[in-house]
Amino acid sequence: MIRKIDRHGPTSLGGGAPEGAQRAGSTGGCRRRARVTGAAFSLAQALGCAPIAPEDKGRDSAPADTAAADSGATSGGGSDCDIDALQRQIDEAEPGATVTACPGLLLGNLVLWQDVHLQGHPEGTTLRASAPGPTVRVISGSATLEGLQIEGGTGVSEQGFSDEDQTVGGGVNAWRSAGLTLRGCGVRDNRAHWGAGVMGSEDGLTIIEDSVIEGNIAETMAGGVWMRQGELRGSVIQGNSAPYAGGLALRRRADSPPVTVALHDTLIENNDGDVQGGGVLVTGDASLTGGRLLGNRSQMGANLHAYTWSGALVDTLLARGEAQVGGGGALVEDSPAGSFVRVQIEDNQSLMPGLEPTGNVAGGLWVSNSALTVDDSVLRGNSANFGGGALMAATAEFAPTARLSLRGSLLEGNAAGDRGGALAIVNGELLVAGGALQGNTAAAGGALHLSGGAAIVLGADFSSGAENSPTDIQVEGMAGIDAPASGSLRCDPAGCVAD
Repeated sequence: MIRKIDRHGPTSLGGGAPEGAQRAGSTGGCRRRARVTGAAFSLAQALGCAPIAPEDKGRDSAPADTAAADSGATSGGGSDCDIDALQRQIDEAEPGATVTACPGLLLGNLVLWQDVHLQGHPEGTTLRASAPGPTVRVISGSATLEGLQIEGGTGVSEQGFSDEDQTVGGGVNAWRSAGLTLRGCGVRDNRAHWGAGVMGSEDGLTIIEDSVIEGNIAETMAGGVWMRQGELRGSVIQGNSAPYAGGLALRRRADSPPVTVALHDTLIENNDGDVQGGGVLVTGDASLTGGRLLGNRSQMGANLHAYTWSGALVDTLLARGEAQVGGGGALVEDSPAGSFVRVQIEDNQSLMPGLEPTGNVAGGLWVSNSALTVDDSVLRGNSANFGGGALMAATAEFAPTARLSLRGSLLEGNAAGDRGGALAIVNGELLVAGGALQGNTAAAGGALHLSGGAAIVLGADFSSGAENSPTDIQVEGMAGIDAPASGSLRCDPAGCVAD
């Protein structure tokens, strides 16, 4: 299900090991299939399509040396304003001191080894790596980087984290640090296998304020940012890519206490996770609050992939995600106790054509082998061929504990080309308590289609708004029905019974 890469927990995710990103032969309606075997893939495989292999991102390539083309660039060689002079200032500073870089473009790689505040010049400072390795590496102490443009790094192997041939932290590598703060920085066009833009601290806080992380490429995981704990405030993570976690990876170790990471006024947009987790990947006992995840892309879990997760997602917008196979808004996989609170899942889609027999699934939310509670939330305008708003699915092993509970939530205007406009249940249990299901459409089961498992409806409103089409509920192999105006309803493969 998950292949361990290091003792701390970086892995390939959700049924796909990094080798799953390798190309395999074309089969059926899919162009290529990644060699992946995780639980969420069981339904996709049953539907006739495993994930497509990500494109080759040039694993061993490094940014071209552009020193000769940059007028005014200064590299090492004795100038008072070259990278060597800046390194000397850092080395000679008292612990906790502030060091201000010269203006312009400085070519080279910096190493920070004690508490330091490194700030750019008011006229602007760009640090661009001129040799293999991170542009800025923090090997001990706490570092604050402020007002800097950080470019062109390629990461370094970190003992205890990655294999020797894999690199970590292309732009900023703070894995060994006691903590990292980025303030008013731009981190662009860096590469590594893990955490191409920013690799946060192993044990300390990673805080990113008023910064832009964009255009970074990871060969394995976390194109933009890899972190364990901290917060993002007023920042943008956009246009990054990786097979897993194109934008942000939040990875808690199994032995770590729970954390909450706030995404204050932060936008995570237009990132690509070639296999899973285009916008954000979260694992372990970690909660996210706030933030807007918009227009991210992946085969599964386009805006969000939550794997072996037991935290909460609170006050977050998941919109305009594009999944090829399923989970345009979110994929929650193998997660024992997750919750969404006041989450908006809107206008996401699963759009890959040619999948058989049911096509792409779970335009908004895909719950696979998991227990998830969704409170006071909205699923609106999502679309797929099967389970336009949400899909609940579980293998036989997980079915007894798999449960999706929707409490006080609105499911409106979702559409399925085949079955389950708002909801499709393949296995496990669905509870709908309160809330409303209105204006959803499908060929069968406008609001709910059940082909396995059970559904319990308690006081939900199916009738006061726009009608679901063609009927509210359909059990596989039976005629569709409209839900009663009041009371409760229980459905299973034998039919529906009203109390």
